[in-house]
Amino acid sequence: MVLPAIVILLASLLACGAVVAAQVRCLDAARSAARLAARGEGEGLVRGAALAVAPTGARVSVTSGGGAVRVVVGATVRLPLPGSPALEVSASATSANEVTP
Repeated sequence: MVLPAIVILLASLLACGAVVAAQVRCLDAARSAARLAARGEGEGLVRGAALAVAPTGARVSVTSGGGAVRVVVGATVRLPLPGSPALEVSASATSANEVTP
């Protein structure tokens, strides 16, 4: 009777770990991409850098205006449990433009 409870607890912890890891990867991707964009790098390079760090299948949005650039990285996380729903995680980072037009 204790073994099923331990298995469920372990599976839940693994699922939470997968979501947290994806969230951290999205945040790291957004931060590094925002730094590149603030330095004036091209949008292709910025998106490529973000996608290299982000989870597989991530979406990247880059917007600029008002002297700042904002990068949003989002991804769908498939939990490692049968029958569990997919969750959406996202993170954003904003940085002031370092290049004067």
